[in-house]
Amino acid sequence: MGMEDDKAEMGQVITARVRRAYERFTCDDTARIPFALIGHILLITAVGTSIAINRMDVRAAGSMTLDTGITAPDSALLYAEADLARALNYAGMDALKKLGETPVIVPVNSSEYNTTGSVEEFNMNWAKAMMNRSLFLYLESNYMYDSFVYKGYTVNVKPPGHWSDFKLHRVRTKLNRPLEPPVLAPGDSGYDTYWLASVPMRVEVRSTDTGRVVMDRNITVSTLVTSRYPMLRDLTSEYGERINGTNAAMAEVTAIANAYTWARGYLQYYKTAPRNIVDNPGLESIVNGALLLDQGFVFNSVDPMSLVEYVARSRGTSAADAYTNTSLVNGSMKIDTRQEAFNSTGDPTNASKFYFAEKSRSYNASSIMDELNNGSGSQVANKINEIMTASYSAMMYTDVSRRQYDIEFGEHDGYPDDDGASAWKPASEPVLLNITNRSGYMFYGELWSIRWVRDHKWHYSYERCDTIDSKSVCKIVRVYTIVQDYQNENVTLRVFNSSSSDYTLHLNTAGTSNRTVNDVADAFYTKDVLVDFISNDTYIAIEPTDSNLEGTIAVYIGGTFNTGKMDVVKTYGLTGATLKWDTLDGVVRTSEGKWSAEVAQAWADEITRRINAEVSSNSSINFETYPVPSDMMRAVASDLINQIGTNESDYVDKGKYYGNGSYESAGIKTVSLVREWYVDEVKYRINKSYNDVADTIDSELDRNMSEDGAANAKSAARNGAKLMDSVIFPIGLTMRAYPVDSNGTAAEGLEAWSENVTIALDQEPDYLYMNQSNKTLITLGVRNINVFGPTGIPVLPTNPMVMFNAWMIEVQGKMNKFTVCDADNEVHPNPIFGHEAQVYVRREGEVLDPISGRRIGYNQPIKFGFTTGTFIAVPPGKPIGDTEKGIIETSPYFGEIK
Repeated sequence: MGMEDDKAEMGQVITARVRRAYERFTCDDTARIPFALIGHILLITAVGTSIAINRMDVRAAGSMTLDTGITAPDSALLYAEADLARALNYAGMDALKKLGETPVIVPVNSSEYNTTGSVEEFNMNWAKAMMNRSLFLYLESNYMYDSFVYKGYTVNVKPPGHWSDFKLHRVRTKLNRPLEPPVLAPGDSGYDTYWLASVPMRVEVRSTDTGRVVMDRNITVSTLVTSRYPMLRDLTSEYGERINGTNAAMAEVTAIANAYTWARGYLQYYKTAPRNIVDNPGLESIVNGALLLDQGFVFNSVDPMSLVEYVARSRGTSAADAYTNTSLVNGSMKIDTRQEAFNSTGDPTNASKFYFAEKSRSYNASSIMDELNNGSGSQVANKINEIMTASYSAMMYTDVSRRQYDIEFGEHDGYPDDDGASAWKPASEPVLLNITNRSGYMFYGELWSIRWVRDHKWHYSYERCDTIDSKSVCKIVRVYTIVQDYQNENVTLRVFNSSSSDYTLHLNTAGTSNRTVNDVADAFYTKDVLVDFISNDTYIAIEPTDSNLEGTIAVYIGGTFNTGKMDVVKTYGLTGATLKWDTLDGVVRTSEGKWSAEVAQAWADEITRRINAEVSSNSSINFETYPVPSDMMRAVASDLINQIGTNESDYVDKGKYYGNGSYESAGIKTVSLVREWYVDEVKYRINKSYNDVADTIDSELDRNMSEDGAANAKSAARNGAKLMDSVIFPIGLTMRAYPVDSNGTAAEGLEAWSENVTIALDQEPDYLYMNQSNKTLITLGVRNINVFGPTGIPVLPTNPMVMFNAWMIEVQGKMNKFTVCDADNEVHPNPIFGHEAQVYVRREGEVLDPISGRRIGYNQPIKFGFTTGTFIAVPPGKPIGDTEKGIIETSPYFGEIK
C-alpha cells in the first residue's frame, strides 16, 4: 500500500471520529448549559488561532526571504526545520511542566530511566521519554503521509527511534540577588537554568507532481527549551540542603535563638523573670522565622501567608491582626530580632536596658594584677627580692701561683743510692710576707712564705759470702740512712671576679630567656645614683647611695678566702683557681641598697595604675560579635595584650636605666628588670587567665554536648553573628540571571545577556506547629536541653571570671507541600487562560509515567533536622539558667516527624 492509500485511509478514520464526537456533544442534554460544547469551541478557537499564527509566521518568513537562488525544496526544508525546532521546544515544555508538578525524588530502581543511579539523570531521561512521545504525535499529524506541503513539495520526517536519541545540554546561570546574606550566600557556582535539547531526524522531500524524492538527508534539530524548570529544581534543592543539617538554617536559628537567650538571660541575671531563658514555644517561632529567612536568601521571596502566620505567632496576635498590621517596604518586611526577643520577656524595657548594659561591658587586667600584687608576700614582692638578690651578687675565685726555690738535700755521704722521699710537709707555720689591695682586676692579694720538709731515704750496697753446709753462699747487702730535705716556697693568693650581677630574666610572653651578667658599671664600688621614685602618684627624683657589690669582696675575703687559704698555702705545689664563692642568698648589707626594692615596687604599682587607666577591651568585643563565650574570652586576651604591647616600651622605659651595654648600678638594674618582667608577666597572665577560661568553656561543652555537636553549634553561632541585625523577609524581589560556565565564571561573549527572575512561593502548612490537637498537623519537633542546669557553672572554679551556661537545641520538621513558581515567565500554553507559569512542587506522593501508566518513583516533601546550641556568659556571683519545666523540654511527638 502506498503513501497515498495510507493518507486516504487515515482521512476516513479522522472523519468518522469527528462525526461521532460531534454527535455526542450536540446530543448531550444532561446539563442546562452545554459545558462540553463550550470547551470544544474554546479548543477549536485555540487551534484555529494557532494555525493562523503559523500561517502568519510562514508569510513573514517568506516576505523576508531574498531571491538568492534558494529552490522550493530548500525552502520547504528550511520551514520544516524551523517548525520542528518549535515543536521540539513545545514537547520539552510539556515534559518540564509534568516534571515540575511531580518530580521524582526517589526513583524506582527497575525503571528504564534509572540508567546511572542519579536522581537528576533519572528525571532528565524521563523528560526525554515524554518529549519523544509528544514529538512523535506531532510528527505523525504533521510530517507523515505527505501532510506538510509547500509549493509542490512534501516534507516527511522519520520520528526518533528511542528517547535515548535525545540530548539535553545544561545552560547555567548565576543570580544577582537584591537581598544577599552576609554569610553562607547561596548559588556560588550558579544554577542549571535551561536545557538545550537536540535530536537527530531523517527528512525526505518529495515532488507532489512526479512523486520523486528530491532530497533525503539526516538533520539534527536543536532548540532551547524555554522553561526554567532546571533553575526551580536547583533552587529548591539548595534550599532543602540549607535548612537541613549543619548548614545555613542552623546558623539562622542559632542567630535568632542567641538574641532570645541574651535578652532573657541578662534580664534573669538582674531580676527573677523570665523563669526559663530558652523554651520550646519560643523555639517554634524562631525555627519558622529562620525557615522564612533562608527562603528570602535563596529565592529572594517568601510565602506571604507564612510570613503573616509567623508575625502573628511571634507577637501573640491573631493572623487577621498580623495581616492588617504587616507592611512591606520595597517588597520586603524587616523584623528587629532584638526587639522581638525583648518583647518575649514580658518586660521589654528592662530587658533592653540590661542587654545593652552587658553588651557594653568591658574587660581589663585589674583582677590579674591584683593577684600578682596580693600582700607583702606577693608574687611581685618575691620577684623583686629574687632579682635584687641576683643583682647584688657576685661569684669570685682565688688564683694561686707558687714559686719554689732549690731543694736543700740532707747530708747522705756514703749513701749514694736514692730510695725515694716522703711527701712534703710544712716545716713551720706559713709567714705572711705582703698584702695587696685592689690593683687592676684584682680585688685582694696575699704573699706567703712556707718552708717544707720531707724524709729522704738513701742506701749503699756490698756483697757478703758465707759457708753453709760446706757451700759458699753470697748475697748483696743494703745499708740505709734517712735524712731530711728542705725547700722554701712563696705562695701568691689573688682574688678575682668570676661573674657579677648574674641573672637570667625569663619572659613568658616573649618566650625568651635573657642572661644579664657583668653588666653593671663599676659594680664593686659604692656610688651615688639618680632615679625616679613614685610616691603618692607623684614622681620624685631621689639620689640614693648604692653600695653596689662592694660589700661582696669583704664577705668573700672574711669568709671563704680566710677560711680556705691555709689549706691552699699548705698544699704543696697546688696552683690555679681553687676557691669559688657565690652570693646566692644576696648581699644587701647596707641600708642604702634597700631603696631598689622600694622603687621597683613603686614602679610596679605605677604600671598597674596606668594599665588600669589606659587598657580595657574594645567595645566591639561583645557577645553579639563573639556569640561563643570562649571566642570572646580569647578576643579579650588578644586585645588587652595588644594594647599593653603598644605602650610596653613606655611602661618598661629600659633606656632610662641601660645604656652603652651596662646598668648604672645594681639597684638601677633591679628596678629595670622588675619593670621589664612585670609588664611581660601581666601580658602572660592575661593570656593564660582568659584562655584558661576559654579552654574550660570549650572542654565543658565538648564533654556535655559531644565534641562534634559543640563544634557545630559554635560554628553556627559564629556564622549567625553576622545575621544579628534586623532580618529581612522579601516577597518576590526580582533577581537578574546571567550565563556562567560550570565553575560559576561568567561565560565569555555572553556577558550582555541577562534576564529577570521572580519567584513566588507557597508553603503548606503556612506555619509549622509543634503542638496541635490534630497530630497530622504537627510538622515540627523541638527539644532543648539546659546543659549546665539552672545554676550554670563558674569559670574558673577557683577564681571565677564568668558564670556560663548553654542550651542544646534539636530541631526536626517537614513541609507537607512546597511550591516554587516562576512568576515572571509564563511559558506553558493554556487553551483557556492563555499561559501558565512553570512550577516545581515537593510533596508526598507516587509518580506515574504518563507514557506507560506505571509507577516510576516517589515525590517527597522537604524535610529537615539539625542540632545547634546557644550560650551565655554573665559576671560571677549569680546563677543563670532555666528554673521551670526541667532542664530538658521536649515537644509532643518529637522524633516522630516523618
